[in-house]
Amino acid sequence: MGRSAGFARSLPQLQLPLFPAGAVQVTPDLACRCATDTVVYFHGQLTVFSHRRDDVASFRMFKAQLIVHGSVTPANLRPDYAAKTLTVEIHRLGSALQDAAVEQLCATLTTTETCFPTTDLRLIYRQMGST
Repeated sequence: MGRSAGFARSLPQLQLPLFPAGAVQVTPDLACRCATDTVVYFHGQLTVFSHRRDDVASFRMFKAQLIVHGSVTPANLRPDYAAKTLTVEIHRLGSALQDAAVEQLCATLTTTETCFPTTDLRLIYRQMGST
């Protein structure tokens, strides 16, 4: 291996987050923009997916793919130190069957009243969009 190959390996390969005008950054690599009746998702300047604004099934499918591929996290963590709780909010998945399974899992896990390791924060699980 020559000097130039080792040098090339040590250089970071960064892509600047250059998104189209009007796009809202979702992650460091992903942005979206709403046109009249279409939502368009971008990776840099590259369009990666689009769907009609009212097409919920397509949105859920795309969101599930982002989670599966590790592009976004499928949960939010909301600590409440005063109440001594840590709420784990899990995003909805791609189908009603998956959502029902996650909702049941959240209810079961919450009843265990488990504390997050090395803290006194009680874990509360809930699915985003549920009560």
